[in-house]
Amino acid sequence: MPAKTEIAKPVPSSGEQVTAAYPIVLRFKGMTPDLMHRFVLHDGRSGGDLSHVDFAATRENRVLHGSPDWHEKVKQRIHVLRHANHREEIRAQLAKHRIKAAKEILLEGPSDP
Repeated sequence: MPAKTEIAKPVPSSGEQVTAAYPIVLRFKGMTPDLMHRFVLHDGRSGGDLSHVDFAATRENRVLHGSPDWHEKVKQRIHVLRHANHREEIRAQLAKHRIKAAKEILLEGPSDP
């Protein structure tokens, strides 16, 4: 028999009163670097079905974390990590005297972390 779960009334840490009766829903899902452009497109969308958007409340939106060019910084970081990981994989294989494996990794090239 499934357990009955009740949602407690939200109490903000700031101590202020909660006026909205709407729960906040967040979904975190892993994203590969090649799909990051979809996130950026979604964030800046201005067309499609926007019937669920309250445009009067848009001015109240706040960016809680990150800067407007966050995706460029992430791309740069991924580029650096791809090459650092590639060099480390080759170094590790050579340290184990696995010359053939090191050559294969070298030929494969860097991969996303």
